[in-house]
Amino acid sequence: MRSTLFYIPHELFGVPVLGFGWALLLLGIWCLFWIIWSRYRSGHWHAIKETLPLGGVIALLVLFVFPNIETRIPDGSPNGLNIGMPIRGYGLMLMLGAVSGVAMTSLRARRVGVSTDELLSLAFWCCASGILGARIFYVVQKWSELPGGTLLEKLMTSLKFTEGGLVIYGGMIGGMVAIIAWSTFRRLKPFAVLDLVAPGFMIGLGFGRIGCFLHGCCFGGVCTADYLPAVRFPSGSEPYLSQVVRGELLGMKLHSEDRDGIREIERIEPGSWAEKVGLKPGQKVRAIHPELTWPGPGEDPAGPQKVDVTVEVDGRAYTSSVMELPERSMPLHPAQLYSSLNAFLIAAILFYFWTILTRDGYVFALGLCLYACARVIEEYIRVDELGQFGTQLTIAQWISIIGALAGLLIFYLQRNALRNPS
Repeated sequence: MRSTLFYIPHELFGVPVLGFGWALLLLGIWCLFWIIWSRYRSGHWHAIKETLPLGGVIALLVLFVFPNIETRIPDGSPNGLNIGMPIRGYGLMLMLGAVSGVAMTSLRARRVGVSTDELLSLAFWCCASGILGARIFYVVQKWSELPGGTLLEKLMTSLKFTEGGLVIYGGMIGGMVAIIAWSTFRRLKPFAVLDLVAPGFMIGLGFGRIGCFLHGCCFGGVCTADYLPAVRFPSGSEPYLSQVVRGELLGMKLHSEDRDGIREIERIEPGSWAEKVGLKPGQKVRAIHPELTWPGPGEDPAGPQKVDVTVEVDGRAYTSSVMELPERSMPLHPAQLYSSLNAFLIAAILFYFWTILTRDGYVFALGLCLYACARVIEEYIRVDELGQFGTQLTIAQWISIIGALAGLLIFYLQRNALRNPS
């Protein structure tokens, strides 16, 4: 697991890489080359209409968004040391997923009247709308937990989607909105285009879940069986911090919070940090504060971050040093990899059944039902979400139930909508 793969340097030969710098220059050269090549290949300038929107969006990102998400580490100066823009494993997997999904979709695009240029246009709008929907869903759901003390700081955090924090159902809703709007504008049948895109979307999801594994989000529960695969995430990762806050890596088993947010110690593990500092069952834990420390000079800035912890117990603060905590989390079920394999399998099933299910909308409906059933089961492996609406069912399980019912409804409503023969 490696959330940050490397950093794009802030400057190169004294010129900024982002903003008005090298990246913008290379983008302009690429757009010019693509337009000229498309003109040479097709004999017209229609490629400009397909290239300019994508190039314009990327230019805005390079100029105004990416420079604001460069990483600064404390070095004693007012703004810290700017080491550059992080390249996250999660973002890279999203890109690979989008490319792979488009490649799979292109194998049958012309059979529903979608040309290569149109498919690229559709892919752009689907990716943009899907990421936007997935991020909005996450931000709304996790608003109170987002870093930042002011509204502006929280909004800037909301832009950092490449660091994780995308909800798949939000992405599906955003993607479907884009497909329906695009199909209507092109005078194509929306359900036929949804059928076309469904296998490629699941391929993209499979890569996206690998990104979740690299980042450490969407993690599973503690694995106690030696015969099952398990993974230990490094210090500073989301699963590690979650186990710190729950007291597990400190050697404490805590009761649930009361109405004041206080948890009582139920048990102390022998030989643990909690035992060494003299904590006892029955004491009240008011708060556990983990603090991340950047790798020191000469160390990999993208490497694991060390964690110091302060625990407030019965009005007294206990502090752990880095050396007193384990380097990795307790063993967890690799829920992200299970979900990735599941998505790849559903993609294969949908791609195969595209030639068998001859009603428009049936492939999409099958995908909804299969993924909904798998997601309900998957949520019992994951431990990063709580039950909603007074039940043990997570928000993902509730939406899965709605999605499965929607799939069944599509099967019924589209029973007479024969696909046009190819």
